[in-house]
Amino acid sequence: MENRNTVNHHADYMDVERYWSPSTEPYAGCDNLVTALHDGWEMDGEVLREEKSYAGMRQINIYHVKLQRAGEAMTMPVLANPYIERVLANHSVRVVVSDQRD
Repeated sequence: MENRNTVNHHADYMDVERYWSPSTEPYAGCDNLVTALHDGWEMDGEVLREEKSYAGMRQINIYHVKLQRAGEAMTMPVLANPYIERVLANHSVRVVVSDQRD
């Protein structure tokens, strides 16, 4: 089985690492997730996709990615875009859609 951290994220061109902290930003971008994976964090096999509606007119999806490294754990809420969808597909994680809506 291939180590999940060796999967090609199509991110070799990234010159800047993107740190993310839940105390400073409510949501992360996929570049933050890729930085975490490069730093040794590993994804769980299941990711929750939350569908949020704003004023009943605009919907966004947020992927809640559970990460673990050296006994530490965190959940990174990543805003949806084609890049995160490709990263999740490359890691063969199962995406579960939340039935909760705001």
